[in-house]
Amino acid sequence: MKITEIKPEVISYKVAEIRKEVAAAETSIEGIKSQMEELDRRWKKEAAAMWKLRDKLNVLVQAEVLNRGIPPEIVALRNELAEKIKLAKKGPVFLGEEEQLKMEISLLEKALQLKCDHSLVMETIQPDSGNPLICEDNGSPGYRVCLVCNLGEWSYADEPGAYKILSNDSARRVVAPGDLFKNTRIIAGKKAGYEREYKITPWLPPEEIIDCLAAVLVGSEVTKQLADQKEKRWKCPACGWIGTNPDYNQLNLEICPYCEPEDFKDGPYYVFEVDEKGLLVNPPAKGQSIISMVCDRSREKQKSKKE
Repeated sequence: MKITEIKPEVISYKVAEIRKEVAAAETSIEGIKSQMEELDRRWKKEAAAMWKLRDKLNVLVQAEVLNRGIPPEIVALRNELAEKIKLAKKGPVFLGEEEQLKMEISLLEKALQLKCDHSLVMETIQPDSGNPLICEDNGSPGYRVCLVCNLGEWSYADEPGAYKILSNDSARRVVAPGDLFKNTRIIAGKKAGYEREYKITPWLPPEEIIDCLAAVLVGSEVTKQLADQKEKRWKCPACGWIGTNPDYNQLNLEICPYCEPEDFKDGPYYVFEVDEKGLLVNPPAKGQSIISMVCDRSREKQKSKKE
């Protein structure tokens, strides 16, 4: 059939029909586009909030690592090694003592580095792929030093955290860039002949290292927020015990550590949160006794466990 043989009204009808479909498709596309723009705005907003939370979490995790400090056995080994190094610097007193000290220092240093968990690390050379000045024959772009045991490691790739031993492990390790500490005792200055490398002051007291890291990395604001958190106090209405055991901070109702359940059939061996004056933070409802409140909460607790 030729195009001229088709009736005009048939063509007009088909044109109108296709136009309606095109208009519907355009409307649908505009709606999807609007939804995509809204989703993009929401994504950017949520992403920004997520990164803020991640930054806050990172600071708090660093604070947690610093708060744990260095294990006593590592501190003792480190102090012993530092004393040996001081003794060696003064010079030998007896013949053959110098070689003996060198051997003892070497053995203690190896033992310390094996036992150390490398929780406090300084990045003395940060990865810099755009900088042609490579500070080592092997071409490694980054260098890290453990501030506790003095173990050093070159990175194996031109990217952050590319270390086998002193890698990024936020749950148990604080990694600090040297640039932040150039005005502290931790940094002894630039290494001669290398523009990008800092020298670390070895064997500083552990308390000084932790205080310095906390001041620069954690910051006063987060420290203040943590310090402002009041420790909860708990009181047993049966024996009068008041304690601040952190185990009780997770629940508003727990069993007194000094009262046996079988001694108090009605349940007053449960402790309650109290303020500094010893008054209940969440007092019973009007007309309700402490014992009845205990029983009610005990039943709720048992019901929730069954569910």
